[in-house]
Parts: sequence; C-alpha cells; structure tokens
Amino acid sequence: MKQNSLSFEQKRIPLMCWDIISLTYHVKSTGLEKQSAVDEINRFIAKLNCAFDHDIMMNRDYQALVLTDAHQEILWVDKGFTEMTGYPRKYAVGKHPSFLQGANTSLVTRQKIRRLLTTGLPFKEVVVNYRKDSTEYRCEVEIIPIKDHQNQVQAYLAFEREVA
Repeated sequence: MKQNSLSFEQKRIPLMCWDIISLTYHVKSTGLEKQSAVDEINRFIAKLNCAFDHDIMMNRDYQALVLTDAHQEILWVDKGFTEMTGYPRKYAVGKHPSFLQGANTSLVTRQKIRRLLTTGLPFKEVVVNYRKDSTEYRCEVEIIPIKDHQNQVQAYLAFEREVA
C-alpha cells in the first residue's frame, strides 16, 4: 500500500471564491446595521413615551430609514438615507422630507401622502424624489405611525427603497 507523501497542510485546498465569505459578511453586517438602527430609534421612541414593535424593522426590505415627528420634521435618518440620496444626516435632520421633491414629483401623490398621514394607519406609496446631485429616482415609501399610549401619533417611521 502506497502512502500519500503530502502532509496535512499541503492537502488543504484554498478557497477560490470569496462569495461565501462576502455573503456571510453582508448578512451579518446588515443584521448589525438593522440592530443599530433599532437601538437608535428606541432612544427616540422612549423620549416620546410610545410603544413600538421593533420586529417591524427587522422584517422589512429597505434601503433607508427616516424617522419624523408628528409634524413630519426629520428627527433621524440612517446611513442608508445618505447612500440613497447623497444628503448627509446633519443636512436632513430638522427638515421635512419634501426637500427631496422637485419638478416631476406628482402633486396628486403629495396630496395623497398628506391625506394618508392623517389616518394614523400604515401605508405605502411611490413618489419621485431627487438626490443631492439633482438626479431623480422613484422611491417606494412605507410609513408606519408611532403612537403613544393614548393612541395619538407622535412620530412616523418611513422605510424607503428605490424602485424601477
């Protein structure tokens, strides 16, 4: 019987593709980013004395998160917002999301969103927005009202993603 002359170290086959590692890293980093966003939003919600189901965030497909107060003034945006729009967090906070709108943003859609916000119910709509570099994009916005213990809307959480 012939013995194999290669040692254990020599028999190892190197990983020829980084897809496995890349996919694993992406899944873990996405989960960590979502958890970090949950933690930051929790801080705001605690100040508002509201109840919120955090699993809502973990089970949504989105590129950006925007938290506004009841008057739609932006309180917080995540890193994805900056990546999607080009606007830094510091620029967006204190503004209304309408700063992203422009010439091709439908007035009918804007009015519909305003009307839906008054219902206190979650909704989804697609609106034409503009990036910092003035390029337009279609943004699917899913808005979840955040209510206090008296069932009054205190904030809105928007899950945003670019759509074709």
